[in-house]
Amino acid sequence: MNRFSHLMAMVAVLSCFASPAFAEVTEIELAQVAGTVSAAAMTVDVESKCVEGQPYFRVINAGLDWPQLVQLEIIRIADQKIIVQRNMRMKNGQNATFRLPTDRVGKGEFGIRLKPKWYDRQVDFDARVSCD
Repeated sequence: MNRFSHLMAMVAVLSCFASPAFAEVTEIELAQVAGTVSAAAMTVDVESKCVEGQPYFRVINAGLDWPQLVQLEIIRIADQKIIVQRNMRMKNGQNATFRLPTDRVGKGEFGIRLKPKWYDRQVDFDARVSCD
């Protein structure tokens, strides 16, 4: 095995530890602000999973800095109740974690959606999680 093959094998093994198998990651592309020209994308990763029986979302800005606020909503899907609502502006690499204690929000399926202030983004949910 040459050095490159050995290195790639090590990277493959380490990547297994970087993200738990039970976590789902959704990649979202946000539109650029009108009038800006950039080859780089505004990419956001949303991780959704159950942690100790509680819904968990992690939003990671994997692209350009957000030029304006994004309204983040976490909703209980059964009754469409907004559980968390935040206006955020994230830089590249910045992340935010939301863990929903079931003793306060109840059980069921929860969804998260990102609503940028610089354009009307029609989306049902960017990610969902159920920890019943």
